[in-house]
Amino acid sequence: MKKATLILSSVFILVLAFGINTWAQECYTCPDLGNVISGNGASALGSNNTVNGSNSSAIGNNNTISSGSGIIAGTYSNISSSSGNSVIVGGANTIISGSQESYIFGSGSEVQHNRAMLIGHRLKSGSSNQIIIGAGDVGNFLTCNKTLSLAVGFKSNVPTFFVGESPSNVRTGRVGIGNNTDPQAKLHIKADASEDATLLLEATGTNKTSSFLLGGGAAIIGTTSNSNSLSLVTGNTNTRMFINGESGHVGIGSDEPQTRLQVSGGDIFIEDINRGIIMKSPDGNCWRGTLNNQGQMEFTLLPDCITVASEALPTNPGASIRIAPNPANGYFEIICSQDELTCFKTYTVYDMYGKQMLTGSLSGQQQRVNTAQLSSGTYLLTLTGNLQTWSDKVVVK
Repeated sequence: MKKATLILSSVFILVLAFGINTWAQECYTCPDLGNVISGNGASALGSNNTVNGSNSSAIGNNNTISSGSGIIAGTYSNISSSSGNSVIVGGANTIISGSQESYIFGSGSEVQHNRAMLIGHRLKSGSSNQIIIGAGDVGNFLTCNKTLSLAVGFKSNVPTFFVGESPSNVRTGRVGIGNNTDPQAKLHIKADASEDATLLLEATGTNKTSSFLLGGGAAIIGTTSNSNSLSLVTGNTNTRMFINGESGHVGIGSDEPQTRLQVSGGDIFIEDINRGIIMKSPDGNCWRGTLNNQGQMEFTLLPDCITVASEALPTNPGASIRIAPNPANGYFEIICSQDELTCFKTYTVYDMYGKQMLTGSLSGQQQRVNTAQLSSGTYLLTLTGNLQTWSDKVVVK
């Protein structure tokens, strides 16, 4: 039975391949079929087809072929006279114009470029040598304007997945996810304006890891399926940094931090002489502790606890600022350069308990400050502005 079926199938294919031209030539004149065939070696199978191109075939209904070596299997499709050789359409309501070696498999699509292949519905070529797969939204075409590319998308006029051209025959192209036909890395994910750019790795087995392997596995960033913690591991076994997802504790060199920050097996090195440790006093003020040349801690009052603490400071802010006379007798002057006047906008005088005593704006390179209302003693002068701060002691007689 199988052998007989195979023989019958082979006969049918041979008849279709070699006899369709004769059959069509006999039947296109039949008034009930309405086929019109004028091209040399052309054929039609179905009704109301017009085949003017040589060596072309239309199978279906209401199709038109005006170029040579074109094939349509479908309905209401058109291959225009401006198209070249080797054009194939399989579907309905499709158009190929001004192109050669192009193919459409689906419906409602258009090709206007050479060597383009469209597979799906409501697709439109935007360049030559490209493949587009998917479906455009109702009333819109899914398209891509990049040559030598693959674009995939559904219910949209822009692709969700894109593979770009390889730089050479021994290299590979880049991949874009999202509305991204110009990826800037091997994998470039670009979110729409209404969403976050998120990559989800989800391990489902017990104690299985969701992780990124860097440098061929020399470094791993990941978390296990039963933990909210994050680990940075190098050398396959050494945990360099660990963040406990429940407590928020951070461990450097430790995967069991007992405090907000725990450093094991090493020191903390602060190289910038203007940086140090920022702490908040009971009254809510923030102070930066740095070392003097004798190795002693000195604390400078900060204008607030957020802005200045988080921003970078210049290497030596206010290096040429002077206070004169100091000690002050009734007044002192803040003397600075024009550049420093641009950096620092306000001055504030605090007593040694952090209480604000005087404040004002710097209006010139030589700003006078009246100290008549201050009691004798030592005070802290602080200049602030442009996310920078400068402080020094001033003595009032």
